[in-house]
Amino acid sequence: MNQEFTRKKVKTYANICDICHQYNEAVLHNKFWGQRCCVEHYKDGTLRCSTCHRLKQPEIKYVDLGNGRKLCSDCYSITIMDPEECEAHLFENVRTFYTGLNLNLDEDIPISLVDKDEMSRVHKRNYEMRRHIIGLATSIWNFKPVVTINRCSKYGRQN
Repeated sequence: MNQEFTRKKVKTYANICDICHQYNEAVLHNKFWGQRCCVEHYKDGTLRCSTCHRLKQPEIKYVDLGNGRKLCSDCYSITIMDPEECEAHLFENVRTFYTGLNLNLDEDIPISLVDKDEMSRVHKRNYEMRRHIIGLATSIWNFKPVVTINRCSKYGRQN
């Protein structure tokens, strides 16, 4: 048997889990965060950040928000916990965005902040109607589709 082409199992860094630091053949790699973890950690109840959904590594401290949600230190450092402060930041960012488009807004922007319970309630209510739409926002207006078409060509635009 030719030794040059035999297969060897080599333990590489790519197969070491960032959570338990054990070698495993089945390690998933999250390319966005660069996190590698065993498939079992997705099923065994390993803590996750409620914002970025990274699995909890032993060396990272998590902050308990008290309502079942936990945040990693990276997400907690940019979290706004006060609704009034959040509204102020939102209003300023939206105004800056529209000013960059040369659209000046003279009146207040209607923004409604909702908590996780309200988002769950709205999601359950709208799930049956719009299964393909997944989002982290809700609106107070219902958009209606256009049902009337004045003129249409079967083969595209004709001159």
